[in-house]
Amino acid sequence: MPQYLDGQIVSDINLNANGAQVNNTVISGTFTSPTNITTLWDIPANSTTSRSAFRLTAVGTTSMGTTGLNTQWGIGYGPNAATQFIIDQEAQPASAVWYYTVTVWVMVNIGGSGGQAYIMGQIRAGQIPNNSVVNWTLGVLPAAWNTTVDNKLSILGNFSASTGTPVFTNNCSVLERLG
Repeated sequence: MPQYLDGQIVSDINLNANGAQVNNTVISGTFTSPTNITTLWDIPANSTTSRSAFRLTAVGTTSMGTTGLNTQWGIGYGPNAATQFIIDQEAQPASAVWYYTVTVWVMVNIGGSGGQAYIMGQIRAGQIPNNSVVNWTLGVLPAAWNTTVDNKLSILGNFSASTGTPVFTNNCSVLERLG
């Protein structure tokens, strides 16, 4: 499997082969509306057919300030990742730090301009040392997925407010072509 340098532009040819791409760019901020917390990953036009599958994974932390707020994770997909839905929203206590892993699966079951894909997301998060655990899965079954146009895929994050200065910090994301 090829290895890519941090920040390297990966061509359509690379993505069309089975393998993975890693982006170690740290994305951090206080987001109060759904915001890309991962790279806006490109799935090129005509690179997918029925039975194509992708997995996007992100790892990071959410740090709450002096106020407990709701923390929300979601998925952006389609051209410009403009179609969005929320995987989960959880109340995070004041001064808590959660470590999270978000995984998104896209499984194309019909190719073409009227294509469809099953899109699922799972969030796992927990506070250390209290070992509180969030484990939630949600998806769109099936979702419109036009394989003849350039598609994007991203993981979204935001807080219900900016009170107390909460911070999302996504450390890296990995896009894998599974088939």
